[in-house]
Amino acid sequence: MFETAAIVAIALLVAISVGGLLLVRSRLDVVAVLTVFLIALFGINARWVIPGGGAVATPAMVIAAAATWWWWISRLTHTFELDRRLNPVRVALLVYLWFTFLSWGLAYLRPLSPLEVNGSNRALIMTLALTGIALLSADGISTRERLETLVRRIVIGGTFLSAIGILQFFVGLDLVALARFPGLVINSGVLALGSRSDFRRAEGTALHSIEFSVVLAMVLPLAIHLALHAADATKRRRYTLAGAIIAVGIPLSVTRSGVLAVAVALLVVSMAWTWRQRVIGFMTTVAGIVLMYIAVPGLIGTLRSLFLNFDRDPSVTARVDRFPLALERVSTAPWFGSGVGTFSPDEDFLLDNQLLGTLIETGLLGLLIVLALFGTALVACYLVRRRAPDPETGHLAQAIMAGIAVLPVTMATFDAFFYRILMGVAFLLIGCSGVLWRLVVRDRSHSSASIQASSQV
Repeated sequence: MFETAAIVAIALLVAISVGGLLLVRSRLDVVAVLTVFLIALFGINARWVIPGGGAVATPAMVIAAAATWWWWISRLTHTFELDRRLNPVRVALLVYLWFTFLSWGLAYLRPLSPLEVNGSNRALIMTLALTGIALLSADGISTRERLETLVRRIVIGGTFLSAIGILQFFVGLDLVALARFPGLVINSGVLALGSRSDFRRAEGTALHSIEFSVVLAMVLPLAIHLALHAADATKRRRYTLAGAIIAVGIPLSVTRSGVLAVAVALLVVSMAWTWRQRVIGFMTTVAGIVLMYIAVPGLIGTLRSLFLNFDRDPSVTARVDRFPLALERVSTAPWFGSGVGTFSPDEDFLLDNQLLGTLIETGLLGLLIVLALFGTALVACYLVRRRAPDPETGHLAQAIMAGIAVLPVTMATFDAFFYRILMGVAFLLIGCSGVLWRLVVRDRSHSSASIQASSQV
């Protein structure tokens, strides 16, 4: 068994390495590669993996790992044109990656169970792949036009995800359960929809309805941006329809996290709107709630009761009851934690709180570095909005900021880092924040300084 797993791991590593080298040699556009990543991310449920590779060997993560090789080889050999000047988003990503390696190494200073070893290795591989995707985005996307192309394709992925969920909710047709992917196997779990209060909970191609709703909330501001700044009426209608499909899918998950996530997303993106746009947005939201109330009797009441009666909800009270256990675990290694990926519900207890999970695994320092990563991306977007040469660029920065802001706010409501689509989209948006900062803040400031110096001469 061990020999088979080792052979599979070596074969995957060789395939990823060769893939990275081919990407370097091919001179492909970064956005084209990221598009393939998005297709695999949104199109293939994360339970489908390469045989023998384990939970981390999803097609999307394998593509991300190859892209990571691309970034590292290009940085070391100068074979592909990547931006090399200072970028705070890149620095934050590399610090996060460095600390993950440190936490992974520190974990092995004590005896580990097989589950802890597997979890730690899986977390390290996931971090390598995801940070590679973000770094490749931040340093490899060369123009604002290519960035907008990537944003459009993220919105297409979100629209596809929501459309699958809408079919699941209203028709009971689960295309995910019917799909088959040659060469892949189901790693674990049953492809079956959950329910709450007699409602089927939409999941799309996500692993859970919570992931489904939070991802849609992250993508919704991008769809709104495209609808507001479309070049013509046809495109405006197209992106308005995409935004409507994404928005409809969020309540169909029947989750508190989804409602919280979309509230955060809309609040943040509306900061870049005029008062007229805010009034229209508010009226549109109210009209959408009324239509959902009429179309799906009982759904709005169920969502409302999730918040009004949260103190009597077993899922909430169970989380609260687990706080003392979690804090006791934190107290055993408060600064560096037990090691990234070492906390397992199978050996410990169900947590459903990524903030506490990060505290347990990587300690206070690890949590601060995670929050600093998100904070750096948010500040980068804020600076872009302040210095944007036109309203469209400023609004794009605010939309990306809104998508990023969703995750740190909702981390306390579920185990966010477990979910592949969620983390893939989050790290792509972090990379996009680095692109905008480079194009708008750093390069424009450098150009202005050069022009001023030339005029003085």
